[in-house]
Amino acid sequence: MSSVFLMMEAAGRKQGEVYLAVALQDHYSRQKGFLEFKKGQVLAVVDEKQDEGLLKGQTSLTQFGWFPNFFVRRAEDEDLFVGWIKKRGAIRKSWKVRWFQLNPSKKTLSYHEAPGTSALHVIDLHLATEATQIGVEDIPSGEKEYKSKPLFKLVTPERVWYMCADSEEQRLEWLEALQAVIQGMYSSSSVLRPARQTRPDMMG
Repeated sequence: MSSVFLMMEAAGRKQGEVYLAVALQDHYSRQKGFLEFKKGQVLAVVDEKQDEGLLKGQTSLTQFGWFPNFFVRRAEDEDLFVGWIKKRGAIRKSWKVRWFQLNPSKKTLSYHEAPGTSALHVIDLHLATEATQIGVEDIPSGEKEYKSKPLFKLVTPERVWYMCADSEEQRLEWLEALQAVIQGMYSSSSVLRPARQTRPDMMG
């Protein structure tokens, strides 16, 4: 995407509008009041100086500053954090493998039978309060075979969602992404990552 197009897009921003943007390249600056970020990172655009071609971004509650508007593009629906996750059922309490898609723009988490299929359910994260790692003892009637598994939970008004990643690394990635969306900070560059098309063996 050309820098000219990005400048036109930024110029069309409504006064007071806050939106998510994706970094097209790394931005480093020694100037006071300027924001640094890495390619692929998601940030909130909170202000602009149209005459100077600058946007003001925020990557956490304490990290914010200006940068040239051609360093980013608006986040679109395809900017998803995706992967296979094992989910515990609400009624039968059985564990099933589902393809999850976290959409930071819409603040939703949906799960599917497989990539490219319709959502079986969409979780609204606007009122979600917590995403944290847990142990099997934290699950009501928890199964002993999950004692050493990388478990985590998502708390929403709808219900508490119990999930199991296929590795500790994946659990941390999902928790980082979920917490960023829930808290409205969008500071994780891992929110954008390629889809994992291979179904994990441990979830077969």
